[in-house]
Amino acid sequence: MVVMENGIDRVFSFPCGIKYIGNDVGKNSAKFEESRTGILLFSTFQNRPLCYVLSTFTPNSTAIKKGKWLTFKNSSKSIRVVLKVSKKYQTVFGSPIIAWECSDFEQQQKAIFKPKLDWNMSSNGSDKVENEPTILSWFILYQLDANEMSKLDFDKLRCQASSLCTDFHIRTGQPIETRSYPFGPDIMEIFTSAVSTGIISNVSLDKSLFLIDARCLPGSEGGSVITLVSHKLVGIIVAPLCWKNQELVGFSVCCSVQSIFSSLQNVLQSNPIYDVRILVISCLKAFEDNQLLPSKNKGPTVVRIDVAGIWGSGVVVAATKSKNLCEVTIVTCRHVVENAIGRNHVKISVIFENGKSYIGKLLFASDEASAYDLAVLNVEIDRSSPENLCLKQMHEYELANGRQIFMIPYSKHFSKGSPIHVKGYPLFDVDIDLGATVCSGVLSNISYNNADAPILLHSTCLVHRGSSGGGLICSVTGELQGIVVNHVKDENCNVSYPDVNFSIPCNVFMPVVLDYLLSQERDLNSLNCYDNDVVRAWNMEPSHLNDREPKIKSKL
Repeated sequence: MVVMENGIDRVFSFPCGIKYIGNDVGKNSAKFEESRTGILLFSTFQNRPLCYVLSTFTPNSTAIKKGKWLTFKNSSKSIRVVLKVSKKYQTVFGSPIIAWECSDFEQQQKAIFKPKLDWNMSSNGSDKVENEPTILSWFILYQLDANEMSKLDFDKLRCQASSLCTDFHIRTGQPIETRSYPFGPDIMEIFTSAVSTGIISNVSLDKSLFLIDARCLPGSEGGSVITLVSHKLVGIIVAPLCWKNQELVGFSVCCSVQSIFSSLQNVLQSNPIYDVRILVISCLKAFEDNQLLPSKNKGPTVVRIDVAGIWGSGVVVAATKSKNLCEVTIVTCRHVVENAIGRNHVKISVIFENGKSYIGKLLFASDEASAYDLAVLNVEIDRSSPENLCLKQMHEYELANGRQIFMIPYSKHFSKGSPIHVKGYPLFDVDIDLGATVCSGVLSNISYNNADAPILLHSTCLVHRGSSGGGLICSVTGELQGIVVNHVKDENCNVSYPDVNFSIPCNVFMPVVLDYLLSQERDLNSLNCYDNDVVRAWNMEPSHLNDREPKIKSKL
């Protein structure tokens, strides 16, 4: 047992299911859901056990008008808590003690999920009430009394529990797992403590709000988000399902536990509850003691490309350094820069990950009849401003005229089922500073031409509008594997499949781009491809049919 200052033991967390069994407590202040997930938090103080259940909370308009917090005095047992410990179910009962709003999370939610952008966080995408910013930013603590705590085997719980983790461990690309009780604890044999894995896809600037691509189901509200490497609790699932323009996007919204307890500490300054205050001090102390793991760069630089208000993504594939300048070569999709083709007056804005913007020059755009939807841009930046290009990870070529060419590493071989991730700029407008979005998945299939050369890569990563031109990256080596082009939409029933998407393999364009940069004489026209088999593959046309009309129309 690790004991902190003032006799406070380390705080442990364990996922649980919550079933509201009903009474008149909070009748005029809350919408108690029938069931959802919670997190059992337990510790000891001066050899006395402390045990609470933390979950999300839905206040009504009356509660919101009263302020940023609510207390429940003299409340009776109103929830049934279900835990699965060492393959056995345990049930205890608790009562609400305090509910409060996490202001930092609320501010970020209002800024990111603006109602005018048609975001929705309901379970079916149709309940507009659930999209109110204050609805998702409230949390509640339930307390277990001494009799209920005596029913729990804390030694067994501690062996399977997670400790707490600081916000500094919340970063894009971090592998995580979720633990929750989807659809409530009543269906225990099927959904008890369900696990889903993924990565952190986006993080707000203050780290109070983050998105994950792990698949979460209704009832997962209040579930744990745990780092896979250190097995520590970093966040709580707030909205398991996200909808935009009435389409399910596949992300879940989460709030960091550090922000939750920091906001509770502020509440307790004006409304002290002794045991809760001890728990909060212990949690915040745990955050202070955490050490930040070194960050590893996995993959090439991905930029945002904006042309006449339409945006997409692009991948930095090379950098050419001369005496005063660094010329950056970027590969993207033709349809991303389509409004600038043949129109010199149309500006191509290239925005790097640090927020700096440059004007791009269009070097090449594939023909509309070409199988491959490709474009190549050039951006000039100051030699002393490498824009996080990670030149040390690139292959260097020295030229006779003193120029240096740095080329990113890329995969020459592909393996079905290998872990990959997509990095790009989908969904969020440029004024929402979330940086690039990262989604994990596997390489689900590879299409080849008659010469056994890869011509199309399939992945299970989430791909949305704005991802076009982004990078398909090997999660193990960080090598570029392809350029994302589109996901599939079945226009017969108007259904999109963001986790069914296609990318152009890097063996198609990387050798051509390198040859162009080294020779300075050849053009990029060989990136056009009119081979019938390749055209059919990209049009999703079965090769044995004479009918050229695609059965499924694919677009992004």
